[in-house]
Amino acid sequence: PAAARPLLRRRKPVKLLRSAQPARRLAAAASLVVVVVVIVVVPNLEARLLHLLPNLEVAARHRRRHGRASLRRRRLCRRRKAPRELLVRVVVLLCAPRLEGIPLEGIPLRSRGRGGPRDLATATLAATFRESDAWTSLEAELALAHGDGTKPPVAVPAHLRRASPLRAILILLKYRALTDYRDPVYLGPRIGDKLVFSLIVLTLYLGEGGEMAPAKVAGVTGILFMVTALCGYGAASVVPSLVLDRPLFYRETNDGCYGPFAYFTYKIIQEGFLCIFTSLLFTVVIFWGVQFQGSFFILMLSYYLVTMISIALAYAIASLAPTLEAASAMLPTYVTTVMFVAGLIMLTDEIPSQWAWYGWTSFIRYGWAAMMNNQFQGHPNGEAKLFLDANGTAITVLDFYGLRGPVLGDKWACIGMLVAIFAVFFTCGLGVLSNIRHERR
Repeated sequence: PAAARPLLRRRKPVKLLRSAQPARRLAAAASLVVVVVVIVVVPNLEARLLHLLPNLEVAARHRRRHGRASLRRRRLCRRRKAPRELLVRVVVLLCAPRLEGIPLEGIPLRSRGRGGPRDLATATLAATFRESDAWTSLEAELALAHGDGTKPPVAVPAHLRRASPLRAILILLKYRALTDYRDPVYLGPRIGDKLVFSLIVLTLYLGEGGEMAPAKVAGVTGILFMVTALCGYGAASVVPSLVLDRPLFYRETNDGCYGPFAYFTYKIIQEGFLCIFTSLLFTVVIFWGVQFQGSFFILMLSYYLVTMISIALAYAIASLAPTLEAASAMLPTYVTTVMFVAGLIMLTDEIPSQWAWYGWTSFIRYGWAAMMNNQFQGHPNGEAKLFLDANGTAITVLDFYGLRGPVLGDKWACIGMLVAIFAVFFTCGLGVLSNIRHERR
């Protein structure tokens, strides 16, 4: 009725949380039983707990620095504080035998007032414990157990040690390389460009490898140079594989699964095995179609070595660059610089003296020289004097481009230089991967 409504408004709200108090008491009792059982069962638990008491002082400072919680949160914590205080008091009482010499009379075991950060007087207890004899004895026990650095290292069981580099390489090849070889996303960029370029070369220079005309000889010279240069630019497809795997590499090396040498060698072997088939595919398409002269094996070997040098260079730059964008920009920049001094864009004899030394570091020069010697040395169009020097004297194509002497005039010497450059780039890439880490902790 309307007369009873004012009485209903003046009624106090019902405390619904009273029904939850027995459950909290039961939880506190169960927690007490668990703590007592753990302390009895676990050996030296008192020492371990007391050794962590100084950390409570740090936690108290953190709470004082960041201020008090909101009113609602303090009320919630006040309801849950009683079981926690009971557990800490039990732990302190059970650890009493290890607290000899510590004056606990002046240390309150219960918070007073609204000082949440001062619960159980953690700062006072930690400071007092650090000045006691118990702290000194615990430090001596820890030094005796773990050593101070002068003792020989503890022998680690075989199943916990890092695998040998050879075994790590075999494991990576077994579980990762075989998976990548079945992935079209991995195979596409490594096979597609070789197939496209070989078809372009085949259709543009079909049957012109043995022609005697100067224009045909110059065209074959240019296509051999482009075949070499495209290997350097094609290595851009392998850059993302190392940059994107960097977090996984850091995690597994930190876990002791393998080292940088095993990882870098595995990547080179993985690319090198696939490169055998891509080089064979490219050379088969262009050698008989264009009717190149010389040895098929030397042409394929030169192409393979230049490709492997480009891959090692790409991995070295990917290890050095902090991001994928930086690595993708650095690789073609370097390849273009060594292309300028390779001997076709500017003749070897015309390169200025301040840049002449740089040409001898160009892997494109040695790869192109090996292919040129294989194509023209000892063949009619290579021995014919179809070009003129600065004095107007007729010279051969190899003399015109400066491919003479004990190094540039010998195809096997050029192949040896390619092997040496590959070893240099492999060493540089391994050194960068081992010593430069792009991670923030």
